[in-house]
Amino acid sequence: MSDHTPTLDAGRIDITKIALSRTQCAAAICVSPRKIDELIAGRRGNGFPVVHLGRKPVIPVDLLKTWLAEQAQKKGGGR
Repeated sequence: MSDHTPTLDAGRIDITKIALSRTQCAAAICVSPRKIDELIAGRRGNGFPVVHLGRKPVIPVDLLKTWLAEQAQKKGGGR
């Protein structure tokens, strides 16, 4: 679904994800969940986008895409 609007499908709501768990994020960008934990822990210095809902960290998809593009523009791909 490309327009990001919820639709009713046989009584179930299907909505495009706007945020990912740490494991979903890891799978999406092909790194380990441990690497995501490291990025979350160092977020002040690296700008990694994370929002805490209680104790659960979630990563907004739009901010993740922006962050990845910024890392790609840095020399060495953000290493």
